[in-house]
Amino acid sequence: MSVPKTMLIIDDDPDDIELLSEAIKEIDPGIVCDSVSGSLEALQLLSVEQLIVPDYIFLDLNMPRMNGKECLAEIKKIQQLSAATIIVYTTSQRMDDVDEMLSSGASFFLIKPSVFAHLKQALQRILNLNGDQKTEIEGLFYRKG
Repeated sequence: MSVPKTMLIIDDDPDDIELLSEAIKEIDPGIVCDSVSGSLEALQLLSVEQLIVPDYIFLDLNMPRMNGKECLAEIKKIQQLSAATIIVYTTSQRMDDVDEMLSSGASFFLIKPSVFAHLKQALQRILNLNGDQKTEIEGLFYRKG
């Protein structure tokens, strides 16, 4: 019996959390999704020594108190999270945000699609990519291995 994949969603918008969770469940019902509504709560949870490390961390870029850029920098300091795939999930379409987040250690930068089917397509691609393949999905960028 294999261990189920785990995902942590860090987003201050409950609608975005629900939409992302629903898309994941449709793609792979075996993935266990947890969520928190902000960076500070996420960092508190992720820095617990006994925590099961999530396979995927979805991180919103624009959040109050501590934004996604600051949160990513703090996540990268936690040694136990070195194997986690971090996906920045945001409405920002600024290429300097894409470049900065990918160069700071995010594996993917996903611009929140307005169509549910496009979200599922991007998530399917993220869950199946090994890091070397090129992606052809508009709004999905990834760090080259």
